Amino acid sequence: MSHHQSIKTIGAIGAIIISGIMLYAAFPSSDLSFLAWFAFVPLFLVLSRSKPFGGFLILVFWGVVFYTGLFYWMFDLPKYRGLHHAVLGIYLCPLLGIFGWLFCFTARRSGMAPALFFAPFIWVIQEYIRSNLSFLSLPWGLLGHSQYQHPLLIQGAGIAGVYGLSFLIVLVNSGITAILYPLLFNRKANHSAARVPFSQRGKTAVTNQTIRIFIDGFNNIIVVLFEIFFIFPWEPEYY
Repeated sequence: MSHHQSIKTIGAIGAIIISGIMLYAAFPSSDLSFLAWFAFVPLFLVLSRSKPFGGFLILVFWGVVFYTGLFYWMFDLPKYRGLHHAVLGIYLCPLLGIFGWLFCFTARRSGMAPALFFAPFIWVIQEYIRSNLSFLSLPWGLLGHSQYQHPLLIQGAGIAGVYGLSFLIVLVNSGITAILYPLLFNRKANHSAARVPFSQRGKTAVTNQTIRIFIDGFNNIIVVLFEIFFIFPWEPEYY
């Protein structure tokens, strides 16, 4: 492995760890809930350069970082040991790994914009499975729970449930990533455009156009979700 590749690998690992810590800090006891709205951005940027199996491993590692912090309080339970924590991780982290595999598969097959578009749907599906898997269900630590201190924001949970709020959080993260991705990764491609055959240059243009379409669609979805979460369910008598 070259020096340049080593630096990229260390940077990717650092981004994954930072992402997991930021999301953990959005929950009690830190209660820095605003971090949830961009905690996925470093993770998504790393996934954008990964293959599907690599995406699976990345999300498993990210899950270890996130869940270690999120469930730290369980060590205060009598007779709860590291082995029990490992079993909990073996159950939870592969579900996240499936999310990473699907994200990278979509990004490789159809482009980054479709991967970012479907990310909220895939995330909510894995949250629903985790919360309703018979005796293995664990409906704790869902993304929407991080916003419990904001009664105005969680109004829409009366319609869409906590999954709707989780969807909105991942969608905002996808939108931020869609803005940053061309700025971070297309710049190098633009510098070397003169050496790329003309027939291949159209791929970059198509990618940029797809990103712009995604951002336009993202804005429309945000407007609809804003109405669901802020306007339609608003009942002043409860405040």
